[in-house]
Amino acid sequence: MATFRDFAKENSDGWSLLAVQAKIEAVAEVLRNVDSVTTYSDNVAVGVMANSRDEDGNIISFTPSPTDRTCFAVSARRSKWCIVFRTLYWCESADKEWVNETAKSLSESLNCEAIASCATGHGFSTCIYKDGNLEAKLPGRDRSIVVKEFTSRKVRPPICFVGGSPASLYAQRDSMAEIERADKFECRITMP
Repeated sequence: MATFRDFAKENSDGWSLLAVQAKIEAVAEVLRNVDSVTTYSDNVAVGVMANSRDEDGNIISFTPSPTDRTCFAVSARRSKWCIVFRTLYWCESADKEWVNETAKSLSESLNCEAIASCATGHGFSTCIYKDGNLEAKLPGRDRSIVVKEFTSRKVRPPICFVGGSPASLYAQRDSMAEIERADKFECRITMP
């Protein structure tokens, strides 16, 4: 099973995600009502990724849209956490704003803990919310602090990539067995 350290190493170019201590069904219900979410599909297929290629050997590539994001909510077996991937291998300011606002909203709506985390080549932004309140904002330059917070909560995001057209979720072969369910949704981008 991949650890958060494995995930962070694989996604060293950046990410924006949130982890919610709730079942994916509850997270899905809240996300369906977020204003920026335009479509939501339950239980989508996840492709196998190996060395940036799909199971047929084709290179998986992805060009992000300037107007929307294809996001995925993923539940892992034997985990109390639902992971919502906003971006993988990159992150922009609009993505950081969205994961923070959405983590706060989910933690309040579901009376739970939620972690918003973004990484770029310039550092990290990680906020921990409990019942809608900001509990902690982690220092921005030290990866080990972010890894420690995720690891202590047993949050283990599968190692994934969003690619193709239309966009699909691909997971490394070792992570495939850990994925119980994946939902796909589209979000409009609102610039801060």
